[in-house]
Amino acid sequence: MTGKTHAACGAATMLALTVLHRSGLPIGAETYTPALGLLTVVVGSYAPDVDLKNSTLGQKLRMISHLFRHRGLTHTLLFPVLLTLLMMGLKAQGMAVVPELLLGFNVGWVTHIIADAFNHKGVPILWPIVRKKLHVASVHIGTWQESAFLWAWLIVTILLTVSKLLGS
Repeated sequence: MTGKTHAACGAATMLALTVLHRSGLPIGAETYTPALGLLTVVVGSYAPDVDLKNSTLGQKLRMISHLFRHRGLTHTLLFPVLLTLLMMGLKAQGMAVVPELLLGFNVGWVTHIIADAFNHKGVPILWPIVRKKLHVASVHIGTWQESAFLWAWLIVTILLTVSKLLGS
């Protein structure tokens, strides 16, 4: 997917979390303010492509982009799990704001990985436990298929959010 699609999917998902959890999102023993995550979700949605030399982040962080092969380690759940542990640890220590910013960054990262599972290359989402790549569909980047994918993501996100609001 293109960066714009990743950003839109991440932002829509974070906005939905914000709407659904206006009074706070409980994770473990703590409650997070998802609205603050709106500040970092787009950066998080670009982050997994730091392993791509011609991506926006890959060009800015060339040393990192040369360390990883594309759709390798950065497209697994390893980084999101580590970020979640860091987020929860900081929140438990009483740190303000930073955990919520990490929440947004993490939502962006995870939505990026999910979206890339709809590309023909797939993602090694459960590496190192499972080496096989998750491949849901073969959406071609930069085509009408990607536009349709984005519209489907947005519509499903809106429908799930409205359904949850009406059911509450």
